[in-house]
Amino acid sequence: MSPPAVNMSVHSITQTSATLHSVFLSDNDPDPQSVLNVVVIDMHGHVVLDKTQKPQSNVFAEIKLNGLRPYHKYSVNAKITCSSGPHECKAAERSLRQLSFSTMQDKPGPVLSPSVSALNPYSVQLKWLPPALPNGILTHYVISVVHEDNLADSRSVIVGTSTNRSDHFLETVIDGLSGGERYNFVVRAVTEAGLGESYSVPADFIKMPIMAPPRTAAVPKVDTNSITSYSLTLKYSPIMFDAKHGKIVRSALLVAEVTEDGRVSETWMNAANDTYTWMQVQRFDVWPLYTAAVDEPKSRATPPLNQAVGVDQSCEDLPLDAVCNGPLKSATNYKFKLRLFTAPNLFSDTDFSEVVATEAASRGLTQKIAAALALSIVVVLGVLGLLFIPHWSRSKKARDVYSNSKESQWAALKMIMAERAADCLAKLGLDGSVHNPDLSNQPSHVQPNFGHHRRCRSLRERTGVDHRLERLPSGPIHKTPLYTVITGVNTNKSRPVEILDFADHVRMMAVDSGFRFSEEYEILRNVGCGQTYNAAELPSNKSKNRFTNILPYDHSRVKLVQITDEEGADYVNANYIPGFSSRREFIAAQGPLPTTRDAFWQMAWEQGCTAIIALTKCVEKGRDKCHQYWPESEHSTVVYGDIEVTLLNESSFDEFTIRELRLRRVHNQAQSWILQQFHYMAWPDFGVPEHPQGIIRFAMMFRSRIPHSAHNKPTVVHCSAGVGRSGTFIAIDRLLQTLQIERPIDIFGIVHEMRLERCHMVQNEQQYIFIHHCILHAIETMSPKRSLFHSKVDELHENPVFKDDDTIGESDF
Repeated sequence: MSPPAVNMSVHSITQTSATLHSVFLSDNDPDPQSVLNVVVIDMHGHVVLDKTQKPQSNVFAEIKLNGLRPYHKYSVNAKITCSSGPHECKAAERSLRQLSFSTMQDKPGPVLSPSVSALNPYSVQLKWLPPALPNGILTHYVISVVHEDNLADSRSVIVGTSTNRSDHFLETVIDGLSGGERYNFVVRAVTEAGLGESYSVPADFIKMPIMAPPRTAAVPKVDTNSITSYSLTLKYSPIMFDAKHGKIVRSALLVAEVTEDGRVSETWMNAANDTYTWMQVQRFDVWPLYTAAVDEPKSRATPPLNQAVGVDQSCEDLPLDAVCNGPLKSATNYKFKLRLFTAPNLFSDTDFSEVVATEAASRGLTQKIAAALALSIVVVLGVLGLLFIPHWSRSKKARDVYSNSKESQWAALKMIMAERAADCLAKLGLDGSVHNPDLSNQPSHVQPNFGHHRRCRSLRERTGVDHRLERLPSGPIHKTPLYTVITGVNTNKSRPVEILDFADHVRMMAVDSGFRFSEEYEILRNVGCGQTYNAAELPSNKSKNRFTNILPYDHSRVKLVQITDEEGADYVNANYIPGFSSRREFIAAQGPLPTTRDAFWQMAWEQGCTAIIALTKCVEKGRDKCHQYWPESEHSTVVYGDIEVTLLNESSFDEFTIRELRLRRVHNQAQSWILQQFHYMAWPDFGVPEHPQGIIRFAMMFRSRIPHSAHNKPTVVHCSAGVGRSGTFIAIDRLLQTLQIERPIDIFGIVHEMRLERCHMVQNEQQYIFIHHCILHAIETMSPKRSLFHSKVDELHENPVFKDDDTIGESDF
């Protein structure tokens, strides 16, 4: 006989169990001695059950399968074998039809390898791997955002499953956080069965970083009904006190007089957080920017939304460096702005208010003011006369070093008078040389520091009166270049010097604490001013500018291809800059903001750029200089707009890093190319590099990989504002190429040319001097006639004009 027919089925299936039920198909003479063998195998080929049983009372007992895994597929193989009885089987065994079943879904296990990193004060990036035990089809993830100090602000974020592969990281960005606050993030996977096990990232709360407050379109508004001859009231909008980057811990009201041509006086310190006080601006004809009032909103639940200006009548009884809300001048135009702090060294300014004029004063008050001014002028002129003659004889030898002409003597005389005027003002109690106390300890944190080395400040900054000396009615204005400048050129635009004369040229420029450098840089200061930048001032583009006074000229700005019809869609803060090989060899750009990094990459793609020169760290001294616009780690990819950027390789050196990045379109990956980023990170937070060797080596490394060619696509150069360090590097690159072909060196001409294309290129006098220092070093180390330069260069290295001053430099730019 053959083995009897048996039917097997599976029922009562749960997440972790199932039941096997076996019965004879026929009740006719079942063989009670038959043996049923059941083998259960999981989806990975592992045997989870191998059991043999005999029927009892012609029925097989149910087999309970326990310990199964949720959402797993199992196969059941069974066979029945004849008993060893008096009957002989025609077939020894009969195989049953294979059964398959799947357990039900369950809640998933915890995610793996979660991590969190802050992108900025209001955003974090979370990464994790899917659970090792998904226990079902993962439908999405739930991230619980827990705010430690404000549980009511806690929320949940749902993230889709872009991949369920166990070896692929998932990532998401959580926005809407607040700088300086502490958060915890809990990531849980979800199936149809519900939420999985939680995993906290990190185990404790993470504190968000802080940055300078975000700049808004709101500006202080003047209550027109409050205007008097000496005071007025301002109104603030609550959006000015946005805590997105961190709580506003302090605010300062800044006041500036407006000149007849509608400008704010530039006679003020350009270093971060440096302004005058009301007492200190009394010595100026036109009051420069000064701090009128300081407030600490953190001490109240809501910030003050009204501020009276000019109401303090006791300022003259206070120290010079004390913040005081003194009276305004009558019949005078003013602008106002608010400086907001999230930390002592982290602040941002609103835009200036509209111009507001105070009312005219009464006649009696006007006469008193005029009498006081006349008396002050008499005293100053008297002291100048007493001090002039002794200094003239002591200074004669120094003046004869660089010129014997009457013009040179006149210029030296003006310089002496200017500096003596500053000394006299100091002796009269009008000097601003005060210590700049720490913001956390003193209320006068926004006061200027006048301790800068004299050579590193402009004539106007060093004396405060040079514009008056220029109005002297007799005597020539000193404009004659040194004899080392090649004759026959327009010295208002170009001042080339032969290589063999360059050491002598710089030595003479450096005498008298670098007076010639100061004079030459003053000529360059206003080059390019007056050109239009209408696109930058469109309402839709204002927020795209990192600094309100660094705006691209219309005639040379880089225009993006407009994808939409929105106003300003073609705008990016960048200009074409001439180089050694072509008129558009470089693009000088500001460091990208979080909101402009997509436009930055769009520009690089559309211009076909193969190199980017980065001259700033992303954060310096706690201030955001440049938003990171490249992937964090090797072989990772980030999409910016519709440009996919992959970091292929990163090579680190002592002072710089070189990254190889692959660029391609998201929707058309057939076209791609490699872009190299040269990232110089040794430029100090203030000043210039201690020695020119590093930046020269960096420039030569760049040129070894991107040789000069008129057919090259533009190279993007950026720092923070894209003018100071960027202009310095471009000038050095051009001059190094000039040296190689032994052409005359024209630093003045190169800076002049760059400033016609983008404002403030080579931002300060110290950077201008540093370019000379770099070329001297290059001549010394590169020239085949090196011996001709040794004595001259060594002498120059001892000149104090070349000693670094770490208090001046590219503080914001």
